[in-house]
Amino acid sequence: MLSRPSASVDATDILTATALAVAVLAPLAPSLLAAQPHDGQRLAQLAVLLGTGVSVAVVPAIRASLLRAWAALPPVLRVAFGGVVGLGVASSATAALPGYALVEVGVLVLSATLSLIVADRVSQGPQEALRLLSRAVVVMVGFYALLFAVSQVASIAAGTRLWPHAYTGFSNIRHLNQLQTWTYGLLLLPALTAESRGWRRASLGLSAFWIALAIGSGGRGTLLALAASLVVAWLLFGPAVRRHLWTVVGVAVAGIGLYLLLVWLPAVLFEQEAYRLARPMGEARLLVWGLALERFAASPWLGVGPMQLAADAAFLADGRVAHPHNAVVQVLAEWGGGAALLVVTAVGWGLWRWGLAARRERQDRALGSFVLTLALLGAALHAMVSGVVVMPVSQLWGGLVVGAALGWYLSARRAPSAAAPGAGRAWIASALVLAAGAAVVLGAGPDAMRVDERDLANVRDTTVLTLMPRFWRAGSLLGVAPDPIPEAEAHAATASPGR
Repeated sequence: MLSRPSASVDATDILTATALAVAVLAPLAPSLLAAQPHDGQRLAQLAVLLGTGVSVAVVPAIRASLLRAWAALPPVLRVAFGGVVGLGVASSATAALPGYALVEVGVLVLSATLSLIVADRVSQGPQEALRLLSRAVVVMVGFYALLFAVSQVASIAAGTRLWPHAYTGFSNIRHLNQLQTWTYGLLLLPALTAESRGWRRASLGLSAFWIALAIGSGGRGTLLALAASLVVAWLLFGPAVRRHLWTVVGVAVAGIGLYLLLVWLPAVLFEQEAYRLARPMGEARLLVWGLALERFAASPWLGVGPMQLAADAAFLADGRVAHPHNAVVQVLAEWGGGAALLVVTAVGWGLWRWGLAARRERQDRALGSFVLTLALLGAALHAMVSGVVVMPVSQLWGGLVVGAALGWYLSARRAPSAAAPGAGRAWIASALVLAAGAAVVLGAGPDAMRVDERDLANVRDTTVLTLMPRFWRAGSLLGVAPDPIPEAEAHAATASPGR
């Protein structure tokens, strides 16, 4: 559990451990919940977030943990977050579908609540917490390796299309790539530290497997974001991690080999087209960004409202997606220029402060900072071309990883405080998280009870790129799903369906 190694287990440990367990099982959530991949994962995420909100309201220890972490935040982050939430509520009030808009604001508040609780626990025992988090990632990728093996064997036996055209556990393969971006650094950690031989071997093998799947799924955003973050991390940490870079390079080479063995070779042997890495997606993204920026130009102060691009018939028809695949453009269009300025300021300031701290990090903490840098910077870069801030598994793992990074940062700068929060602050915290939870339940609850009805018949059931979800798998909030993007539709039509 994410707690002080010598501390007794309390309610906060149970909450963080439960959230981590759900995140580990997220790729299996559709099977466990008998739902479609995207909707099953969204339901699992909502269960964690709503459980977190209720726990804050009714369990004093969890509420105190949240308030300690909030008080320890640098003022610029507190002001930015409060401003974004306030502007989000104001934007929701002017939106075409305010109920859905408030759902997105509520998810943001509850995700931040989870991050702060995780941060407080990590700050009290950072080394142990990061070790447990990295082992949880190893277990998750191990589960996914079994899912991959079953999918490949079943496809070969049935004579159907191989992975990633077969069952992947995700409604769109890019959602797997987002998970890879968040977790690759943590997956590597046991291989870079003095772990037991079993954990080290599992880490090495599964890290190579993770790279193989990124290549096999055409995950250019993941691969480029990880490569760029690795270069930046090397410049930040220098000699402290230089000897480990050869391990990272070796894992990448092994990943290429595993891709050839596990993805490319089976496709060749069974006369199928291997999934291509290079596909002309740039023009489609530029089109979508332009359409979203047109909405920003029309409503520059408050935007069209959180999640409202998924309710914009013209955007859905012209862009053929339910979000713009760029976090900054999305905030500009939906939340407005003020919120976007606060988000960019907070993220930029946070990464800058993180980099300054990394250069002064002690030798015994360098590796932890190194792998967290890969996750934070990689996700920030990947969010410029993908829905990293939109999709349920990415949001859930993002909350955990950001919380771990914040706790790691705070652990070197303050002693954990045992002071009890004032009654006034406790009531305010309870009211805010309950309001966020109520917004999510009231806005998303009716759809959650009929997720199968939202899987519209005119959306082809594939797990590669022809589905464009948003909050739910159907994507659109209007009952009319966006058509597949042209490149994905053409690729699906030309790929061989059998042996």
